[in-house]
Amino acid sequence: MGYLTEQQAEELARKAAHQAVEEVLEKMGFDIDNVLEIQKDQAHIRQQRKATEQMGVWTRRIL
Repeated sequence: MGYLTEQQAEELARKAAHQAVEEVLEKMGFDIDNVLEIQKDQAHIRQQRKATEQMGVWTRRIL
């Protein structure tokens, strides 16, 4: 194999990064074929975190 052009190198890097990200997400238990559900799950987790943080603020104010 000869030298890669800049465009070929970028495409190779993009494919490798895409594959690596998919593998990590799958290992974490995400269904990578259902992106909308992943987004919903992450939004729910964020809402739970913010609610928990708010409870901490209210608790400190009460005490």
